[in-house]
Amino acid sequence: MSHSASSQSAGGSTGFCLEPRVNQPSLGDLRLQDSGGIITLWGPSMRSTPIMEELGKFVVDFQSVEAALVDLIIRLTDSDREYIAALAAELEFNSKARALDIIFGRFSQLHGLTNESPHPEFHKLMVRVQKLATRRNEIVHSFYNIFVNVDGEVGIRRTPTKLKPSGGIRQQKQEDILAKQLQIEITEIKSLLSDLESYRLKAIDLLNPIEE
Repeated sequence: MSHSASSQSAGGSTGFCLEPRVNQPSLGDLRLQDSGGIITLWGPSMRSTPIMEELGKFVVDFQSVEAALVDLIIRLTDSDREYIAALAAELEFNSKARALDIIFGRFSQLHGLTNESPHPEFHKLMVRVQKLATRRNEIVHSFYNIFVNVDGEVGIRRTPTKLKPSGGIRQQKQEDILAKQLQIEITEIKSLLSDLESYRLKAIDLLNPIEE
């Protein structure tokens, strides 16, 4: 039998907060709040737990993927960095990924990498990127409760903020997350960054050929 904490939105913020029951002081006074894409952990007696550290690491590390997308767009277009960065700032994440998919396809054709559009392997990479973005959105746009399972492990129970009406019943599919469960997503971030870096280096080589 698990013990869960009560959850509520903080000051109407679009995001989530995490608060333990008052009869479970051992879990600490913990809140997780998202404001404008920035997540903060706070509380007068907040004590970190492995799952909370993993949750924060995943969300923060994901920003590196977005930065890598923008940098690759700048490299491929071989244009003024500030111009492209300004345009990219107006695009939401998946729009950046879709635009980059098209841009790399055109770049590949111009530089003789492939006649196909989009570039087959790069397109697969962008599909992985967007899949991870969906997971990131699920995690950020949710309410959370703390729970303790029968083995004494502290976890978080994720409940989506968006409700899906079905037959007059509001459905909310919950997800229980324990420590190390987000390691799959964190590892995927590292893999994506490595692949994006390889394409960035390829673009640099093609744009700056070595004359023999």
